[in-house]
Amino acid sequence: MSYRLLTLAALLMLLPAAARAGCLYKPFDFHPEKNDGVVVDVIVDGGSSCTHNFGEGPGYAFTGLRVEREPENGKLIKTGANRFLYTPDKGFIGKDAYILKICASKGARRGCSTVAFVSQVK
Repeated sequence: MSYRLLTLAALLMLLPAAARAGCLYKPFDFHPEKNDGVVVDVIVDGGSSCTHNFGEGPGYAFTGLRVEREPENGKLIKTGANRFLYTPDKGFIGKDAYILKICASKGARRGCSTVAFVSQVK
């Protein structure tokens, strides 16, 4: 019994920080060398925020990460080289959206991905 509880506790520690902090979205992929785009549906608890950490996949090197479109009902702040924090306005309930542009190289190929986050603040 205690072994199962320890295993469960270990698994809970591995959950994404966003899921524990009142921000939930499915994992997603993007491929800057293909100049692609992805839309990410997000559920945000009122009074919470979303942290977005971007990691370079195998063979990738980021050449730029920037805000392409600011949210209308919240703040989006770059808090690190590859990290952004979205916080909805106090008292806001409804949909908000923001777009990040992530550029990278993979070998000789270069390009940018557009990642659009559509947040439902509850």
